[in-house]
Amino acid sequence: MTMGRLMWVCLVLLLGAGIAPEVHAWGDTGHRIICEIAFQELNPQARAEVKRLIRLNPEFRRFSMSCIFPDHPRQRSRALNSSPTPIF
Repeated sequence: MTMGRLMWVCLVLLLGAGIAPEVHAWGDTGHRIICEIAFQELNPQARAEVKRLIRLNPEFRRFSMSCIFPDHPRQRSRALNSSPTPIF
């Protein structure tokens, strides 16, 4: 590729990136959906263990609700700070 052609390609890419529409992430709904699909794909023993673990935390009624927990650091910080057990 010649230098002139390379410069045109770079220019087109830069302009394209500048006028591209805003991109939206999946958000909580998308994460819950994917999490629910993954949960349904578990074998019965693994699904029972996930249910047992989820019941240990009253904040989560369903596995899919726990999937968005890492996406919200402020909520996670409050939950960890109010935990009665030490976290190492």
